[in-house]
Amino acid sequence: RARIYLQDVATGTVRQLGTGPGFSMFPAWSPDSKTLVYSHGHLPKTAFQTVASAQPGWTGSHLNKIDKSLKESLNGINIWAVSVAGGTPQQLTGGMHCEYTPEVTPDGKAVVFCGRPQIRMPRDLYRAERVGDGWGEPVKLFSGMYATSTLDGSLYYTIESEGNDYGAIVKRTWSGSEYGEPVVVPGEGINTDAPDAHPWISPEEDLLVFDSYRDPGMGIYASFRRADGSWSK
Repeated sequence: RARIYLQDVATGTVRQLGTGPGFSMFPAWSPDSKTLVYSHGHLPKTAFQTVASAQPGWTGSHLNKIDKSLKESLNGINIWAVSVAGGTPQQLTGGMHCEYTPEVTPDGKAVVFCGRPQIRMPRDLYRAERVGDGWGEPVKLFSGMYATSTLDGSLYYTIESEGNDYGAIVKRTWSGSEYGEPVVVPGEGINTDAPDAHPWISPEEDLLVFDSYRDPGMGIYASFRRADGSWSK
């Protein structure tokens, strides 16, 4: 059972940021460090849907032992937000099989995350706008996963390749109301023949960190943006 804990570096005090039964993961800070956004889910429902999806039409003795009303009442893995100062966590999403890797945009005005209605379906990106002290309804953007944003709103993310957990790293610019078309990020050491994925872009868009399966093995790589706009090896 995974939990998210917050430690005060001055006093050493540790407290759990709880959401109830289930497990929590993928924490992300808001730019002002006052809010933590994360994924929280109930493993039983996720496991039920995974088994059923992997074997269409099969109910099996294990699934038959589970009370149907319990399976239908449990949420999957959803996005939550909680004030670091305390208070009741707010559930931003619900009903989908899995929603994860949330990121608060550098201006603090939105949360972008990855979601999929069922385990075998392609992953899509969603965006929820900040509304007062809470968050609005998520809006589906486009196919993709592992999104990260810049100060001007540009979105870097991974496009899925044949159902795999990796693909090309692309960028979409933000007009203030909508995203532009995806452009594959150029660079000597980015988007090689080996799988490159899971990007993180600095708010100023001068550093791109990602993982890659290139020789001599999987590792974390960093590319710096040059003065002419190109990316280093």
